Amino acid sequence: MFFLVRTSRTLNDFAPTVRREVWNVDPEAAIPVIEMLDTQLTQSVAPERLQSIVLSSFGIAALILAILGVYGVLAYSVSLRTPEFGIRLALGSSKAALTRLVLLEALIPVGIGITLGLLVSVLVTRAISSLLYDTSPADPVSIAASLGIMLIATFVAAFLPAYRATRVDPMKVLRAE
Repeated sequence: MFFLVRTSRTLNDFAPTVRREVWNVDPEAAIPVIEMLDTQLTQSVAPERLQSIVLSSFGIAALILAILGVYGVLAYSVSLRTPEFGIRLALGSSKAALTRLVLLEALIPVGIGITLGLLVSVLVTRAISSLLYDTSPADPVSIAASLGIMLIATFVAAFLPAYRATRVDPMKVLRAE
């Protein structure tokens, strides 16, 4: 049984009064805990809050791993293609064109992954619907936000290798060939 009491006083000020009034009605009533509504609400949502923190942590870790993976693959690819980039620059290609080339190299596999991820997510929406509070599994704002975050993360991970590709010295590459 719960009693809700609205007061502007602190817990220490009104708890003895509440106990006394309850015992005036029923002297054998047990009053194990008197606490503030904010405390009760915080305790009631604690498991869900923990679950969301853990799942968010896994999501952030996955995003960091994805960024590192994209960066690693592109950095390796750019290092292997250094002679190609040098020759492209020697033949008159602009640095913007090289940047676009490297960014496109990153965005194509990520785009395929996003497409496959959307298809799989449509298939598993029923399984995750019990984990969501006040959000539908096919919430367009959430989907758009996650796609935006993934595209921004891809751009951030691909920017440094793209920048390095534009800094290739064409003369060094041509002398090496």
